[in-house]
Amino acid sequence: MVLTESLLQPFIELRRKRGLETTFNCKGGTKTDPIYIEAAEGAKPILDGERVPDYESVIFLNDPENFVIQHLEIRNCKGHAIRWVMASYGIIQYNTVHGIGSQALIGSGDYVTIQYNEVYNSSLANQNGSLCKVGNCGGWPGAIMSLSKTGDRSSTNYKY
Repeated sequence: MVLTESLLQPFIELRRKRGLETTFNCKGGTKTDPIYIEAAEGAKPILDGERVPDYESVIFLNDPENFVIQHLEIRNCKGHAIRWVMASYGIIQYNTVHGIGSQALIGSGDYVTIQYNEVYNSSLANQNGSLCKVGNCGGWPGAIMSLSKTGDRSSTNYKY
């Protein structure tokens, strides 16, 4: 997946340790030089997911390696705030996530750390018993979840 500054709003800095990069592939990070998706210094960006289709994500990463997502506010989405599939060595930290209809932070992969995030008013899919009205009274989805990887293999080494 290729991310650009315009995709994530102009005041989000996509950078590597050695400087700003505006376009890159999420597989380009390494353990010592991960890809960062974060607020520029001094900025407080808000990613508003109001126009994101149902059950889609504000930020979606497919098969990312060695990434850090931090210092963002993500709000107002019927789907997910951040979703990753088949990740390797990711860190999601210091984000504020709220007003999310489904799971706020959800994904699969190995060696993912989720820490120091403020998550509230998420998993609102069953607010006011709305799931029961469509015949699914199974309860509430989790706000933060790990999923199985492709082929029903378990995700491993998650830290919360």
